[in-house]
Amino acid sequence: MARSAALSEENAWNSVALEERLELVSKCQADGLIAALGFTFMMGAVAYGFDKIYLLLGSVFGALIIMPMFSSYSWRKGKPALILNYLAARSMARRYGYTSNISELDVVLIFKGETSQEFLNEAEQLDHSIGKHEDIDEGQQPKVPVWVCLLRGGVVLLAESQGGAKLLYSSPIGTEMVCATVRDEEGNPTGEISIVGIAHAKGKKVTISSRFPAAFYVFERQLQRLIFESPDPKTLIK
Repeated sequence: MARSAALSEENAWNSVALEERLELVSKCQADGLIAALGFTFMMGAVAYGFDKIYLLLGSVFGALIIMPMFSSYSWRKGKPALILNYLAARSMARRYGYTSNISELDVVLIFKGETSQEFLNEAEQLDHSIGKHEDIDEGQQPKVPVWVCLLRGGVVLLAESQGGAKLLYSSPIGTEMVCATVRDEEGNPTGEISIVGIAHAKGKKVTISSRFPAAFYVFERQLQRLIFESPDPKTLIK
């Protein structure tokens, strides 16, 4: 298994998608604002009930203290949980990458997205459907939320389940891998990319999208770079 440098807290936090970090900041600020408004409303009701107007003025100053307190509490609670989620996904991605014979397991990028699997021929579709009671007349499966993990030597897609992380797709990276932007009938980008794997994933095509456009853009560019820099897909497979 490839070596990986130990993650510090700062590096672990930086591995979280930028958009998700901004979402957490917005959520913490919103929690603080809601707490401040709730405190102001409560003290306003007390001031009205006891006819003490100075209590209403005091509630304004109290709200200035309550807001950062609750924002800080929400931040201290949300940040570690978010980091642990990413570390768990990172660990499982490396584990499944190892079992998929991906040689280079250093994590380049990880973020949340959605995927659906397509089949390039009827044989692949039939093999996938046997024993799963799926409609083999449908060439594309419904989209499911996944963790998209780009390793230096491959791509791994994981789905969360009650029993833990489930491997949905994995493929080594090589020159034969195809990564293309999905376009509609008019030739406009749909905000998705399609990947056709190699080795054990040969003939399997997945479509990936994400609500995090910056992370998704970086993923596409980094994957294309790794494909271009791969001299021979066989050298990336054990």
